[in-house]
Amino acid sequence: MATYGWLSETNARHLDALETSEHPRHLFALGESMRAGIALQSAAVEPRVEAVVAEASFASLREASYDYAGLRRYPWLGKTWLAPEPGR
Repeated sequence: MATYGWLSETNARHLDALETSEHPRHLFALGESMRAGIALQSAAVEPRVEAVVAEASFASLREASYDYAGLRRYPWLGKTWLAPEPGR
């Protein structure tokens, strides 16, 4: 489940377990769309992640949340009325 950075310590526990069981020499993250953004944000605070492959990432969680706002019921809502001003 994506927690969008709120449970980043959970990501660290996953890396701890991976290092204990597999002993990798290098750790990389791979993500697409929302998970790409999460991978980028995680790598910024987790020094063990050496590189990220991110496909179609959002610029920020704020941008993603506005983009997804009302998506199921009113797909245009977050992309128009609720969208942040450019540069903010």
